[in-house]
Amino acid sequence: MIDKNTPTAFVLSMPVDELDIPPRAWMCFMMEHIITIGDLVEQSERDLLKIKNFGRISLSLVKKRLSEHSLKLREETIDERLKRMGIIWREK
Repeated sequence: MIDKNTPTAFVLSMPVDELDIPPRAWMCFMMEHIITIGDLVEQSERDLLKIKNFGRISLSLVKKRLSEHSLKLREETIDERLKRMGIIWREK
């Protein structure tokens, strides 16, 4: 288990199982090569929910565990939202 006073850079390099998540969520992460907490925070909620067998309950628990260490998942950009909605805003 991670101590709340552990430096953020160190926490990001730790394996995701240090978050004390259920085995099913851990296995989902391993299948998607999400090995470290740093890998995890690079994902958005939408990215995680696309993983087979990873659902809203697991997502909620992961978000809670991350917030205990002042971390959160990547937020979807406006371009990603527009693309998902089928609206082409601008090409880069």
